[in-house]
Amino acid sequence: MKFRTLSSANNLTGSRVLLRVDYNVALDDSGSVAPEELFRISRTVPTIQYLLAAGASIVLMTHLGRPHGRLDQKLTTKPLAKELTKMLNMPVQHIPGLVDASTAKHVSKLKPGRVCLLDNLKFNPGEESNSVEFAKQLAELGDILVHDAFASIHRTLASTVALVELMDSYIGLLIEEEVHELSTKVVQASDDFVVVMGGAKTKTKLPCIKHLLSKATYVLTGGILANTLLASAGNNLGLSVVEDLFIKSSKAIVKHKNVVLPRDVICDSVTTNDIEAELRNLDEIEHNDRIIDIGTVTAVEYAQKIREAKTVFFNGPLGFMEKPEGMHGSQAIAELIAALTAQEKITSVIGGGETAALFDKLGLLDDVSYVSTGGGALLSFLVDQKQPGLVPYMV
Repeated sequence: MKFRTLSSANNLTGSRVLLRVDYNVALDDSGSVAPEELFRISRTVPTIQYLLAAGASIVLMTHLGRPHGRLDQKLTTKPLAKELTKMLNMPVQHIPGLVDASTAKHVSKLKPGRVCLLDNLKFNPGEESNSVEFAKQLAELGDILVHDAFASIHRTLASTVALVELMDSYIGLLIEEEVHELSTKVVQASDDFVVVMGGAKTKTKLPCIKHLLSKATYVLTGGILANTLLASAGNNLGLSVVEDLFIKSSKAIVKHKNVVLPRDVICDSVTTNDIEAELRNLDEIEHNDRIIDIGTVTAVEYAQKIREAKTVFFNGPLGFMEKPEGMHGSQAIAELIAALTAQEKITSVIGGGETAALFDKLGLLDDVSYVSTGGGALLSFLVDQKQPGLVPYMV
C-alpha cells in the first residue's frame, strides 16, 4: 500500500496544519492523564516536531471518550494540552468548546512554530456522523490535513474521512510507521507465529482470530475471551464473566486445532470476599467461582509454545489485572516475551490499551519489537488493511 506521506508535502512552510491525532486516553480521578496512557500522546511528538521544523503552525484535533455530540466538561481536552506542553517544552494553547466562529478567530492568530489543541471533536455531532458540513467548518481552520490517528483508522469520522475531500491531505509519521511495522511483522508473518489473545470485546477479536488462524501456529487465549470460548465448548464456569452473545459464534473457533484454551484457571469467589484465589482444573470450578487468571499448567504450556515461536503477537491481558491475583499469567507471559525479544529469539508485537499498560507497568515497553497504539483499529487492520481512515489517503 502506498500513501500520500509527509515526505511528499512540499508546501508546509507558513502553512497551518490540521493534525488529527488520537489522544483518547484514560484520565485519573483528578482529571489528569493516567501515567500509563502518556505513551500514546508521546508517539505523535515526532510528527509534531517534523511539522514545526518545516515552519508550519499546528492545530491538533482529537476526541476523548464518548460525549455523543454533547458538551461534557469531564471530557474536555484541556488536560491533554498540559501534558503536551511538558512533552514539547513549549506552550500548547487549548481552545475550548464547540468548533464555531470563535474557534476560527483563535486559530487565525496562530503563528508559525506554534501549537494549539481544539476541544473534544466529539462534542460536535457532525464528527461521528462523518458530516460534510462539519468537515467544512474544520477545513476553514487550516491549509493542510495530516492524519496521524492510527487508533481511529477503523472509524468513519468527519475529521479523517469527509475532510480529505476538502483539503490537501497526508498521513503522519505514526500511521506510516504503524502500517509498515504491522505489515512486515504481523501481516506477513509466516512460520512459527504465535498469537496471545485475551481481554474482552469478543465481538472484535473473533474475526481477527479467524483471519490469523490461516497463518498462526497457535492462538493462546485468556481473559474474558477465553471464558467465552470455554463456555462455547460446554464448560461450566460458575459465575465467571462470559460474553453470552458470542457463545454460539465461538463454537467453530474452539474446534480449530491451533486454538489453545486454558487447561486450569485461578478463581476467586464472587460471594465471599475473604476467600483467597485458588487454582482449579476446569472440572473443579464451583458455582460461586469466578475465573480471574490462567492457571499454572496453562502458563507453562503457553510459555513453551512462545519459546518455539519466531514471531509473537500479544493483544489483551490473560486475567483481571485489577486484582493482584489476576495478573500473574499476563505478567509471566509479558516478561517471557520481553526476555526472548532481548535475546533476539523472537520478533514481538503488542497492542491494545491494557496490554501496553501492562508492559509499561512492568517497565518493558522498550523491550519488545513494536508497540502499536491501536486497539480495535489494530485488530481491524490485521484483518483488512483497507480501513476507512486509510483508503482516502492511498495513491
